[in-house]
Amino acid sequence: MAMKLGKVDVYNQCYNLRKQQANMMDNASYYKLVHLVVILCTVAPDYTIECTEQMEAKVEEMTSSAKLFDQMIYIEDTVWHDDAARNTYARVTEPIIHNRNRYKNILPDAYARIILKPLLPTDLTSSYINAIKVNGFCASSKFIVTQYPLPHTLEDFWRLVEQHHISTIICLNELDLSDKTCCKFYPSSDRPMAPMPHTILECTDVIEGNYYNISTLNLIYPSEMAKCKEIKLLHVNNWTYSMLHPRTPAQLLAVYDQMDILTRSSTPILVTCLDGAHASGLYTSMSCVVDKIKMEHVCDVCLAVRIVKRSRGEFVRRPEQFAFLYKCAYEYVCQLSNYSNFFIKK
Repeated sequence: MAMKLGKVDVYNQCYNLRKQQANMMDNASYYKLVHLVVILCTVAPDYTIECTEQMEAKVEEMTSSAKLFDQMIYIEDTVWHDDAARNTYARVTEPIIHNRNRYKNILPDAYARIILKPLLPTDLTSSYINAIKVNGFCASSKFIVTQYPLPHTLEDFWRLVEQHHISTIICLNELDLSDKTCCKFYPSSDRPMAPMPHTILECTDVIEGNYYNISTLNLIYPSEMAKCKEIKLLHVNNWTYSMLHPRTPAQLLAVYDQMDILTRSSTPILVTCLDGAHASGLYTSMSCVVDKIKMEHVCDVCLAVRIVKRSRGEFVRRPEQFAFLYKCAYEYVCQLSNYSNFFIKK
């Protein structure tokens, strides 16, 4: 109706649905959502790129300075859409414990926050961690994103792993132990750790590669006979905090491919970087971009960035990162086309 007539009567459309089935459109949230979807479908610019043989030229066009600026402005201008669609009852109201954040301006979103089980019923501060749930493409809460632990939040990090049944951890930034806010948070082969009371964390295997290393960790509970949890930890090489993105798209795509192998039947995936924002936002966005390409043969960087920024506004705020996501998308399609007829003929 909206596209054909240039107008739409949301009220009457919803009223007619209700007459047919009383349980349809039965609360204000649905009614509000319909209006937001109409805006998205009729007014929003189309930034999608089909995976055709013209994709390279389209990527060149979309990564021009003017186009990147337009996309970033569009995302900022549509923040209110996502805020309006949120359910106010899902808002977490527990206080933020500021000395457990690495940076005072990167805080967990009230709608995406992770709350830990407190160590004691009376110690509510122990339920705080700077960690958030992040959606993937067509996958709710696919990721949990957190900052690298501070020396005094190491136990909180591993409580997060334990309580949310994490079996795969992706560490994106190099660990700079000369930074006093950093600490070694997983064991080496010759030195186990005890990150929580009554537990031992040991490394049983390390596979070193050009792009990343994979450590196999065992979280052992000595007091509980035979209880042991295996965790795969993938640590990216040579991505320092000062770098907006890795040197090549191939490196980030290799991490994605390995993550896909490790986590076929297990979510959420824990993604962590120094500040819990800049590298993690790029990686989770790239994952959304690639998942949409795999499912629909369409690249939509704007949609991917919007999805992850609903959980943390500090994700993907630089045009260089936007451009890198397009490069990852094109590189991924080219990789697929090397061994299959992936490009759609136009």
